[in-house]
Amino acid sequence: MLVGTYGGAPPSEGSHSVQVDLVLENANVITVDEAMPTATAIAVTGDRIVAVGDRSDLADVTARRRVDLGGATVVPGFDDAHNHMALFGEALTQLDLSTPPVHTVGDVMDLVAERAAELPAGTWIVGFGHDDNKLAERRHPRLDELDRVAPNHPVMLQHRRAT
Repeated sequence: MLVGTYGGAPPSEGSHSVQVDLVLENANVITVDEAMPTATAIAVTGDRIVAVGDRSDLADVTARRRVDLGGATVVPGFDDAHNHMALFGEALTQLDLSTPPVHTVGDVMDLVAERAAELPAGTWIVGFGHDDNKLAERRHPRLDELDRVAPNHPVMLQHRRAT
């Protein structure tokens, strides 16, 4: 039995073959549908799942491409089951000091100076992704350099995490 449609009704027995972009088969599909909790095949057209069923349900479906998932499990709707949304949002307010595009201590100072010009005095300037090993000078920015470009701001530059 099919779940979903092909833009209309699923093909009935004896009907003509239906064309889709992709059929994923030999899968353990978790459908989250009490009537059919699992399936073994999925048909996709464009960016939409158009049918879910067993391999035999999709036998009359003509696909531009078929992929054997080798029994892999497919679950619906999980793009990323784990995230740190607050940390991501916070990072959007911080200076990205990754290499590239940052290649020198001067590049770091330029970014800190630009941010200092935008923020009220006393506001923290936070940067992430700093790696002294990737800078041309192979050193950290010095306190006197940071004080020169951001004299009225506390500055914290977080070193990149080891990968």
